[in-house]
Amino acid sequence: MEDALAQFRELQKVTKGPLCKYQTLDLNEADRQALNEALGSASITNKTIQKWLEARNEVWVYFNIARHRRGDCRCSNV
Repeated sequence: MEDALAQFRELQKVTKGPLCKYQTLDLNEADRQALNEALGSASITNKTIQKWLEARNEVWVYFNIARHRRGDCRCSNV
């Protein structure tokens, strides 16, 4: 009898989603470092990161930030 979860495991091997905005953000070194720290901090919300980026004239919407944080995009910097 085939493992009941075999189909689920096979679907997990699918290539992750598209590259996200992280790859094209135009930030200086200090801002990029601050962003990376915020992305790694569970206490900083996706919406807060979105607002912080908007103050720097960058657009990255909160639900795509969440996808990036989960590792559901193809970025290598997750």
